[in-house]
Amino acid sequence: MSRVSRMSGPMAATGIWLLLIGCSNPADTTAPAEPVALVKLATVVVRPVAAPRQLYGIADPGGTGRAALVATADSIVRSIAAPPGSRVTEGDVVVQLEPNPASRLEHDLNQIELANARSALARAERLRADGLASDAEVTAARSTLANAAAVQAKVQEGAHQLAVRAPFAGFVESVLVNVGEVVPAGAGIATVVAATVSRARFGIDLEEARLVKVGSLMTVRRSSTSAPVTARVVSVQLAVDPASRLAAVFVAIAGEGSFSPGEPLVGQVSVATSDNLPVVPYAALLDDAGQPYVFVVKGGKASRRNVVVAAASPVDASIRSGLAAGEQVVTAGGTALADGMAVRTR
Repeated sequence: MSRVSRMSGPMAATGIWLLLIGCSNPADTTAPAEPVALVKLATVVVRPVAAPRQLYGIADPGGTGRAALVATADSIVRSIAAPPGSRVTEGDVVVQLEPNPASRLEHDLNQIELANARSALARAERLRADGLASDAEVTAARSTLANAAAVQAKVQEGAHQLAVRAPFAGFVESVLVNVGEVVPAGAGIATVVAATVSRARFGIDLEEARLVKVGSLMTVRRSSTSAPVTARVVSVQLAVDPASRLAAVFVAIAGEGSFSPGEPLVGQVSVATSDNLPVVPYAALLDDAGQPYVFVVKGGKASRRNVVVAAASPVDASIRSGLAAGEQVVTAGGTALADGMAVRTR
């Protein structure tokens, strides 16, 4: 009969525990791997940057789209054919004038002088035919008649111009006289504006106006939702309007984009910064409750850097402070970064 040694009770439990300890692996003391972010980088460069600016203005007739009508002679207002707001075509009568008493007297005297000059020439020619007058006397009589006729023609021309007419198709903007009023030569009678204009005026901050270049292209539209047309900057007025406290940019609009005088318009023009500042791709900019910042990479680690933006476009941004030329900034993958995180480039 064989002999079998058995353990039971507390001795057996103790043996099993010791056996488990002997079979188990020692504790793993290796630290977890440091996270590494995959990013794209760009180098900070120093140069000017252009940023779009939205401007508000109106279609402005300017010098070619507005005409001031004046009296060509001393006269009296007989009638107003086209009151303010009337639509007119080229040549339509706006205000009808008539000669004043002095002008009528001048006309009558000229008529008398012209008749006398004709009679004098006829008499001189008869006397010469009879041998009683010289050729010189006939020539002098003809010269007198020619002068009288020229004066009368000028008077007749002035009488014809007493009908004050629209120089082009458009609208009567204002009438400055009343029926029966005596007006001197050169006095303002009315103003006419063109039916459509291809010029516009936009208000702009004075400092930004200094950065707008004549010849720059600009988009113009009736509202933020209408189709834009192309315009070109023709002049920049740096004199500040006392009411709006803005300078002005004037643009010439393409013919197909003509607008009604005074029509409100929205424009957009690129304004180049005057300073050479550090520039980064716009994608590098991040925002924390209104505070713009970027991640700068140095020695394989990313560090957050708050910045002050001078100007920005959909493409790039100039930085007033916070960055220096030659630094590397994250342009993709920045939203997953934390300050001090290790990075590797794509």
